Amino acid sequence: MRALQAGFLVGASIACLAAVLSISSATVQAQRPASNQVGTAETEALVAIPGPDSDGHQSLLVLDRGLQTMASYQIDKQSGQITLRCVRSIRGDLQMDDFNGTEPSPEKIQALLQAR
Repeated sequence: MRALQAGFLVGASIACLAAVLSISSATVQAQRPASNQVGTAETEALVAIPGPDSDGHQSLLVLDRGLQTMASYQIDKQSGQITLRCVRSIRGDLQMDDFNGTEPSPEKIQALLQAR
């Protein structure tokens, strides 16, 4: 019974968040984590991706494509409490050519292609 109540609270909280965001004319799409696709249309402003359960918590990643920002939330299954864990602009991240990558680096690949 508690799991049903917690599920209802989580669902209601997410529905409220979606309603507030839709007022500002943004669209929300929820996806399953099994999908490698982060969006299906260029017009989607927000994408919500639920994460796996761990330690009685559900995670939710919200991507704002317009602002190039992401936010991570943790949802307690028992109480339904939503906690903002992190907000980060990914604009600079997306402009990097290489970070923590493996060989060959983008520069080495370009050099190999130019040598042809």
